[in-house]
Amino acid sequence: MAPVKRTEKQREIMRHIIDAARAGAFINTKELMGLLSYPVSYSAIRVSIQFLEKGGMLKREVVGPHGRTVLVPTEEGFRWF
Repeated sequence: MAPVKRTEKQREIMRHIIDAARAGAFINTKELMGLLSYPVSYSAIRVSIQFLEKGGMLKREVVGPHGRTVLVPTEEGFRWF
């Protein structure tokens, strides 16, 4: 597992993912982009998500009949952020 540095942007990304999970919902990448306080391209947010996923902070899960991919914080993600 790669160490996660927890930059301000990573903290904000994880805060939105964790807040959604605590509210009983999970968000996808496009929904996350709409919540961020800074402008970001789809490619850039995917790289950030992949980095956090490799660091064990979150995982992607496919849910629903249409195969929607959502971002789910892991136990490690809850502890670190």
